[in-house]
Amino acid sequence: MSTVNHGFIITRDHLDHTTRRLVGPRNTVRTADEIIAHGVPFRLKDADDNLCFEGMYLGGQDENMFSPLDDFGEGVAGCTTIQYRDHTKPGTWADL
Repeated sequence: MSTVNHGFIITRDHLDHTTRRLVGPRNTVRTADEIIAHGVPFRLKDADDNLCFEGMYLGGQDENMFSPLDDFGEGVAGCTTIQYRDHTKPGTWADL
């Protein structure tokens, strides 16, 4: 399996109401500390618009931004939406 230069960390599990430190995808070269220090916040929601997970993403602004959803949220909790913090409007989130 080849390595990838993007990565994410799940920091909050709203289903279990717990704090997490789960790094993905499995083949990332990024460390948890690096993602937390330099990443951007995201959150994962299910089809009923329930907040399931929060975390940080580090990588390019491209299709890899779907990685937390594709590589974790969809399979673990059936998440269908990933949102990133909208820096143009403080306190808001935007669907990717």
